[in-house]
Amino acid sequence: MAIKYAIASIFNPEHFKGTPLTYIMGSAGSGKTTIAKIIKDALKGEKLKGKENILIPVLMFIFSIGGTTYGMAEETIAFYALIVGTMMFAGFDSLTGAAVILLGAGVGVLGSTVNPFAIGAAIDALPEGIEVSQAAIIGLGAILWISSYLIATFFVMKYAKKVKEKKSNSLLSKEEIKASEAVYLKND
Repeated sequence: MAIKYAIASIFNPEHFKGTPLTYIMGSAGSGKTTIAKIIKDALKGEKLKGKENILIPVLMFIFSIGGTTYGMAEETIAFYALIVGTMMFAGFDSLTGAAVILLGAGVGVLGSTVNPFAIGAAIDALPEGIEVSQAAIIGLGAILWISSYLIATFFVMKYAKKVKEKKSNSLLSKEEIKASEAVYLKND
């Protein structure tokens, strides 16, 4: 139900009035429905009650696919406001949202399989006469990608669980937590 509401809300033309930043963050006192509010409403639905932790490995895997295939790194900037807000609505802190994006894309780039920017540059840098097996590069990249993804996901999930249980377990200061809550949870 919550997912159906979120999808239906996204395609409602009433939601797309204003600037792109308004869609993500909203403006003070505008009363407009933003993408962040749509996600917040979906998270309040019955579908994800108690299962918010599943967002972390799923989103990290999606970002890691971008990292391993085309070196997605600075392209993730547009997602920070949306994912950080989503993680905060789910009961985590803003650092959890940032870690999902940064570590997700980072482990993908670390284990580049077919990333033309990393793999192509490395192959071009080889001295003449050295043969390269593309299968070996993809295989080693995949092993590095999956193993680093599992390790990063484990640590992000462990941190997120601690923060969800008790907000004071956050690595953020009380002022940083209050400031991020003022931005992302102001309509609660």
